[in-house]
Amino acid sequence: MTQPAATKLIQEIEEMFAANLFRRGKFGMEPTIFGSALLRYVRRVLADLGEAKAHVELLKHGELGTLRIGVISFSPASKIVAACSALREVHPQVSVSIVEGSSESLIAQLRRGELDMTLARVVSRNEIEDLDVQPIYDEPFSAVARRENGYQTAQMSWELLAQQDWVLPTKGALSRLAVDLAFVREGFMGPRVVVECQSLEQIRRHVMSAGLFGVLPSSEAVRAEAEGTLVVVRHDFAPHVAPISLLSLKGREMAKEALEFVEALRGNPPPPVNDPTDP
Repeated sequence: MTQPAATKLIQEIEEMFAANLFRRGKFGMEPTIFGSALLRYVRRVLADLGEAKAHVELLKHGELGTLRIGVISFSPASKIVAACSALREVHPQVSVSIVEGSSESLIAQLRRGELDMTLARVVSRNEIEDLDVQPIYDEPFSAVARRENGYQTAQMSWELLAQQDWVLPTKGALSRLAVDLAFVREGFMGPRVVVECQSLEQIRRHVMSAGLFGVLPSSEAVRAEAEGTLVVVRHDFAPHVAPISLLSLKGREMAKEALEFVEALRGNPPPPVNDPTDP
């Protein structure tokens, strides 16, 4: 496209929206506040077109496409695995892509059209007015330790807990805030944190290998204790700060497979597909 043609196109778009979308800056044309708002929608449309093209190509090869799901590190892994398995039972040609990250990064990817949905913690609804929010999962955290440490009680005193070395989520994470607040409510400044990480698997490894104390969602902690890998030293150690919710873009129609995944995540797996060869 030539420069005059590009200039004419911009003028026509500005007339359509009755606003100045670009201004000339030191490094060429820069979007105004109106232009930046429009570009967010343009990027979303381009992402949708790219997804549509990829979907058509998959259909040509007998596949149904990929469901792209964002998850924060403290999402219930067992529920996600169960939902994926339930979806595969009825849609074996659909693949699922799991992207892990912080709530902020996943929401940004969702807005850019890089994810179909994401599991995240939402504190303020004012920041997500353009998203549909469905609370999915809500449970407290439990404190865990290595079984070899010799701790047998499931309700260790706060005084003893405050004396341990811990592996916890990074500062700023809502799960870390829940732990810090739990100690403050009991009259302690907080635990001695020697390792910070956002991965549940990394927390487990540090607890098992280095003998540190850590926190897990209560259901995950109970499961690990039943498997004999860890021991719960205090149940309901820290309350939730915000539930894990399923976020999707408002006004964007979700595919049937995506809707069925959501229901499976809620504990309502899709009905099995009848085999036409069955009598």
